[in-house]
Amino acid sequence: MINPILLIAAMEREAKKIIHYFNMELCSNIFDARLPMLAFRARDYPHLWLVLNGKCTQHRCDRIGIRASAISTWESIKQLSPTLIINIGTAGGFKARGARINDVYISTSISFHDSNSPVKSINRYLVGNYKTHKFASLANEFELKSGAISTGNAVYTSAEQMKKINNKNVCCKDMESAAIAEVAELADIDMFAVKVITDLVDSEQEPHKQFALHADSAIDTLSDKVSKIVEHLLL
Repeated sequence: MINPILLIAAMEREAKKIIHYFNMELCSNIFDARLPMLAFRARDYPHLWLVLNGKCTQHRCDRIGIRASAISTWESIKQLSPTLIINIGTAGGFKARGARINDVYISTSISFHDSNSPVKSINRYLVGNYKTHKFASLANEFELKSGAISTGNAVYTSAEQMKKINNKNVCCKDMESAAIAEVAELADIDMFAVKVITDLVDSEQEPHKQFALHADSAIDTLSDKVSKIVEHLLL
């Protein structure tokens, strides 16, 4: 048995069905009152936690992206002491590498694609290379795909970023997992990501329009797979 297990999600809608499935309750006074994150604990599994990045009150939106996820992960590690972190959420996929809408991927490695420096050692640091293949064996058991995930802070992908993504044979593009992976590595905690494809990056249709069309069904699929994985890990 692995415990405590911490699930981290950026958007409320990505986690809503997981919260319901595990009968989770919102716990107050977990984090510094100045921080907007929300912590949920499963009533039947006291070692299972889920943390949301929370809302930006100024812009009235979910706190997506690298900055919010890094803060959430570090504060959650300090307060909850997890032994395993799972980043759950939505991602863009690549039809050139076989991705389809509603496919669910488990990470084998995670890195950044929107950082660059002419100094090789600094560039390697900025890109990162976080290995998560330890849990990739779950792919066969739960009928998931697996592969590399790359993180950036933008919905749209530039030609330069796409070149980096293609060079790394990336399967999923997201906005959180590498930040979580970096903090987990600093704290020496196992981490992997489970992502569902809501849009195809190498499609002519704009990503946010694809997301609007497919998010509900994709998140249903994600919730089903994540629930089964977590129950397996809690045995």
